[in-house]
Amino acid sequence: MVVSSSLAAEVWALREGLTLCLDLQIQAVEIELDASAAISFISGNSNTNGDLSGLVDDCRVLLLQLPQVKLLHRYREANSCADALARLGAAGDGGDSYFVTPPHNVIPLLNFDFLGKPVCGTSFNT
Repeated sequence: MVVSSSLAAEVWALREGLTLCLDLQIQAVEIELDASAAISFISGNSNTNGDLSGLVDDCRVLLLQLPQVKLLHRYREANSCADALARLGAAGDGGDSYFVTPPHNVIPLLNFDFLGKPVCGTSFNT
């Protein structure tokens, strides 16, 4: 699938992540998105129109299959791990990538995230 916007990429990534959660039989998941429009589409009762409607519907169906879900808006700057992985994906060959363990250069960001510390002014190559 060709992703034509950052919003489409966010919803597509959400769908893939939800599918992975179900495949791994994860019982509780906290989802942080930096696209507030995606959260509005997914959590709202209104129908979306255009190219994203099928994707949004898929996400809604997948969310209902998970026992415990928390959907949160986080600014990109507050989620450095996701931002680093997104940059890694954007620099790739366009194929799907799944990691059994985090990429080496994301581990410091995970440590900061685990400690609840922001990563401000720090640059990590991805």
